Amino acid sequence: MRTTVNHQRKRAARGFSMLEMMLAMSMFVFIMVLIFGGFKIFMRAWRTTDARNEIHRQFIKVNYSFDREVTLTALSTIRYGNEEGKDWILFSSPLDANGTPHYDNKGAPDWQKTVIFYTIRPAGDACQKPADSDMYCPHKYIIRKDVDYSLRIDENEVTKYLTLTLDTVQAATEHGVLYAKAVAENVIFMKAITDPQKVSLHVGMLRLSEAERQFKVGLVSLDTDIPKPYIHELAWATVPKNSE
Repeated sequence: MRTTVNHQRKRAARGFSMLEMMLAMSMFVFIMVLIFGGFKIFMRAWRTTDARNEIHRQFIKVNYSFDREVTLTALSTIRYGNEEGKDWILFSSPLDANGTPHYDNKGAPDWQKTVIFYTIRPAGDACQKPADSDMYCPHKYIIRKDVDYSLRIDENEVTKYLTLTLDTVQAATEHGVLYAKAVAENVIFMKAITDPQKVSLHVGMLRLSEAERQFKVGLVSLDTDIPKPYIHELAWATVPKNSE
């Protein structure tokens, strides 16, 4: 009995053997690999979810801002097109600066402003391909701009208002501009279509933060070089309630 106790004491004093240390280190490395791998999977899933949520929030902002105004316009006032790579749509609105609609004594809309939604590239070299190539530039903004209706802006005069003004302060020097705001970013395109009853808006956006980790965004084609799951598109239709 005394021999066994002495042997155990000697072993405790001697410490761990080399084999035991190697086994312990191997187990430690294995556990760390599992933890690190799980963390990478978690972070990838978190980034994907966060990017999708951000795209969803931006779609909601565009949809709300667009629908609220278009619902009160008349189809006959809507114009849309593309100028130098900038998609745009404009229409008349009876809403004043406080959001109150105006009508005359016959119930017809009393137009207060011309509303313009348009896409525009950011400043700098984020997009290095030609300006008329949507499929190379997912960095665009959608900007909403309100112009005094008395100026009677139409498709022949809209170009001068398609500027990189992200808020009302920046637009202060533009004649007749009442309000300006960037309502979305990381936009690829914005297309409008009208028919006798409604106007439809089709918007495409990119999960830019994810795509930039794997691709040279701005230099490669979104149409052929970046997988479709990174690109989100949303289309909806709005029926205007007023007429001229």
